[in-house]
Amino acid sequence: MAGGGRAASPKHSPTTKAGTAGRTTAAKSAAGAKRVTSTTVAPPAAADSSSSTTQTAATDTISASTSTGAPTGTPKSAGAAAATPVPSATASPTTPPNLTLTDIIGALVAYAQTGGGSPKVQISFPEIVTALVTNQWQGRPIVGNGADGTAANPDGQGGGWLLGSGGKGYTWTGATCTNNAGCAGGNGGAGGLIGSGGNGGDGANGGTGGAGGSALLFGVGGNGGDGGANTGGVGGDGGAGGTGGLIGGAGGNGGKGGDGLTGGNGGAGGAVVSFGFGYFTGVYHPGSVYGGNGGTGGNGTSGAGGNGGAGGTADLSNDPLWDYLLSVATLLPGVVSPGNAVGGQGGAGGTGTTTGGAGGQGGIAYNYSLGNSTGGKGGNGGAGTTVGGAGGTGGIAVAANGTATAGADGSPGSP
Repeated sequence: MAGGGRAASPKHSPTTKAGTAGRTTAAKSAAGAKRVTSTTVAPPAAADSSSSTTQTAATDTISASTSTGAPTGTPKSAGAAAATPVPSATASPTTPPNLTLTDIIGALVAYAQTGGGSPKVQISFPEIVTALVTNQWQGRPIVGNGADGTAANPDGQGGGWLLGSGGKGYTWTGATCTNNAGCAGGNGGAGGLIGSGGNGGDGANGGTGGAGGSALLFGVGGNGGDGGANTGGVGGDGGAGGTGGLIGGAGGNGGKGGDGLTGGNGGAGGAVVSFGFGYFTGVYHPGSVYGGNGGTGGNGTSGAGGNGGAGGTADLSNDPLWDYLLSVATLLPGVVSPGNAVGGQGGAGGTGTTTGGAGGQGGIAYNYSLGNSTGGKGGNGGAGTTVGGAGGTGGIAVAANGTATAGADGSPGSP
């Protein structure tokens, strides 16, 4: 099946644009300031299991950022050009949830009851038979990849209920986007129980990039689409990467910010909260989890460069039964060490003719299981004619049993 984009690591929330002449950069968050470097740090309390009640809830709750771009294919509003909002305290990237096998079971039950959405869906036995024979239910295949977005319907469709990756979001061009206010790229479709999220489509004429689709159990989050270039204004922001699977996967990379008089911000890397299921080659190799990389900020041709996207959170969860089985497996000959959690790298800031864009914050890394954790490196600041952009703060790291290594800070841009 066609997979969505894989992210190697995570991002801070982009700062708010201040028009076409310059950009106001927000102060670094407290999360970035208190990096953890000790070798054995007790993890925070487990999050409420309601974070896994549906496919949407399971992926949205663990996301380190929220996409609020303009409606797909519609004129780009002033709100669409603004930065991605900071997550609420309940979804703070400094305290990602620790999933348990009970949460996974709850997500599966909710997925079966709602079809990945809401409200609950009733299906009769004859309808089940028809769905299996036709390989279709509610416009979505049982097995197979989702359809790609089109100009009429820009968002990619979901992958097969059981097996399949999400379709790609529609990518606009200067020829297909006739709206001078900009067209936002289509969002990538969600993966099925097993399948990756689709990549987001690119924006045009300053439109935002589409968000990458999310995976559910096994799969990689889709990459965010690139923001559209805008020769007469602010470049579009890149789309956020999709979240990785709950059992195995990785976050998608954030999209690049579009070039413009002022550059657009890079998209946030997708988060992954997962058990990090590994693979077998005669023996079992425990898997690691990686947050998506933040997107690069766009270049400003007569103003500030765009800020780099924050790296995605990487959270390797544990469950008593899972960890017991893992500890037994690692005693077998030839089995490598337990899996690691690696935060996504912050995106580099864009070049500006006034001020360079700030580098994105490195993604945080939590390992509630037996292995190590490594925070994502902060993105480098962009070069600026008057002032270089600040380097992004490296991501914090927490490990319940192994070694925790904070990510390195990014370098400032040259003036």
